[in-house]
Amino acid sequence: MNNPKDTIYKGFPRKVRYVPVPAPLLESLLEEIDDLAELKCTLRVIAMLHVKKGHPRFVTLGESRTILSIINSRNVSHRIKISEP
Repeated sequence: MNNPKDTIYKGFPRKVRYVPVPAPLLESLLEEIDDLAELKCTLRVIAMLHVKKGHPRFVTLGESRTILSIINSRNVSHRIKISEP
């Protein structure tokens, strides 16, 4: 039988880097995300924007493709595509 102490989450390590999540994502937008891959993509974009310098902060098309290739390589059942303008 497993020891209960082994299953208790002990929290994050000290000095862990954090990424603030905008309140609208935790409110109405989260309700609209119905796919785990879409949520992962959204969180990665937020993390990338957090470390960017300057104004306005943005993610390039190339960076978006990199994010999607990482997510799509791990999620064989559902692929996310970028719509070209």
